[in-house]
Amino acid sequence: MAKLSFLSLFLLCLVATATAQNCGRQAGNRACANGLCCSQYGFCGSTSEYCSRANGCQSNCRGGGGAGGAGGGAGGGSP
Repeated sequence: MAKLSFLSLFLLCLVATATAQNCGRQAGNRACANGLCCSQYGFCGSTSEYCSRANGCQSNCRGGGGAGGAGGGAGGGSP
């Protein structure tokens, strides 16, 4: 019985992991719910692994170095 319970839990975790890529280019450019960051691998989260631009954050990113925010810098002095 214990082996069956362990196997069931393992399969449940495996299915959850396989369907967890739910944001960014891996998921049709969807953003994460509740303001969570989208990692370079298409997972939602709130730690620096998900939110740092230096780590490849795709959306709702925060700081973390890198090239800065999207847009803004160029073209401000056009006549």
